[in-house]
Order: sequence, then structure tokens, then C-alpha cells
Amino acid sequence: MTRFKYALGLCGLSQSEAAEYLGVSVSSVEKWSRGVKGPPIGVWEDLARLWAQIKASASLDVAGDLQPGPAMAAAALYLLTDENKI
Repeated sequence: MTRFKYALGLCGLSQSEAAEYLGVSVSSVEKWSRGVKGPPIGVWEDLARLWAQIKASASLDVAGDLQPGPAMAAAALYLLTDENKI
């Protein structure tokens, strides 16, 4: 698994959702996910900002670690709506 694909999973994004959020083609996201080509630094910055917002709005488990799952995916989708876009 590439770091980019892992980052999408942490943010609860499918490839098509990531393409829409990042303003790029699905083809670019697919290449980055497969490791064919690396994303530009601006893409990493956008994902980092999204992750920071998700982390701030998600609940923590007892150990203090975020648990990927439906709550995190819901937070990501909420943040992707136009009125909440970063």
C-alpha cells in the first residue's frame, strides 16, 4: 500500500471523492494510489489539512488513537460539502 493510498483511507476518501476534493482527475488519483507517480506537495498539504479537521472533530478511544471507521468517514464527508470545504 502506498502512503498516498493510506492517507486516503485515513481521511475516509474513495479515489473519486479524493479527485473531487483535490480538484484533480480520477486518473491522477489512481496513479498516485498505485505509486506510478507521486502527488505534488500541494496535494499532501490539502490532505493534511483535511486530516487535521477530521482528527479535531473525531472522538478518541481510550488509548488516544483515532479509530478509522464510519464515524471518521462521516466526518470526512461532512467536511467535503461545499459549505464546509477547507
